[in-house]
Amino acid sequence: MIKDKTRKYIMYLTGFVSLVLALCCAGLLYIVNIKEVKLWYIGIQSKLLEFEKIIASIKDWWLFLIVISILYFIKAFIPILSTSAVCLITGMVLPFYIALPVNLAGMTINFSIKYFLGCKFGGGNAQKIVYRYKKIKSLLEHNGKGNPWLLVAFRIVPNFPVNSISQLYGQMKFKYGYFILLSLLGYSPKLISYTFIGRNIYDPLSTAFLMPIIILLTISGLSLIFVNAIWNFVGRMRRFVQDNTNLSK
Repeated sequence: MIKDKTRKYIMYLTGFVSLVLALCCAGLLYIVNIKEVKLWYIGIQSKLLEFEKIIASIKDWWLFLIVISILYFIKAFIPILSTSAVCLITGMVLPFYIALPVNLAGMTINFSIKYFLGCKFGGGNAQKIVYRYKKIKSLLEHNGKGNPWLLVAFRIVPNFPVNSISQLYGQMKFKYGYFILLSLLGYSPKLISYTFIGRNIYDPLSTAFLMPIIILLTISGLSLIFVNAIWNFVGRMRRFVQDNTNLSK
């Protein structure tokens, strides 16, 4: 019970902190229009634009694409870089209309590898941890078929380990095509935001840079609060059913 309460407070706190940070970023959009701040920012922006020109002068794009593909492949086995970092790098180097498909393809590779590893070798350590808690196990398995809505929620909510979730759904033999579709659907807000942030990183106080961060923080905050509320509701319903069952005996 203590652990459950701790989890509840941590998730709510993290959700509200994310929303507060989103408001702070929105405040930056106002502050940057102040004359003194604009003058200070012009000097910094000129240096960043010089760096952008150096990146834009890279000719061997095919080599960069190979490196990014290898990074996504390796990430399925070793967490060398976070997904957000890889997406940011891709957005920094490639135009958005190229960077986004590259990141989508990379995440599809990553999801697929862990899914098929789960099919063959099971859910690994994540399965052992999740299956300690009956409530989580019941929600996840969804009558042994795998919960599609929980998969989308796992992809939307921040800080859930991407690889572990993929492996768990592979272990449950969740339909592969459906798994990829729902995974990309749930992860796409973060993927688009990370890529867009990377593309505009050379102008960090612009609307194009800050707005995706605001959207990302807002989605993360609301999803944490929503998932926590659903979790608590399911727990109360289960206790209610158990209490009525005990009384009827």
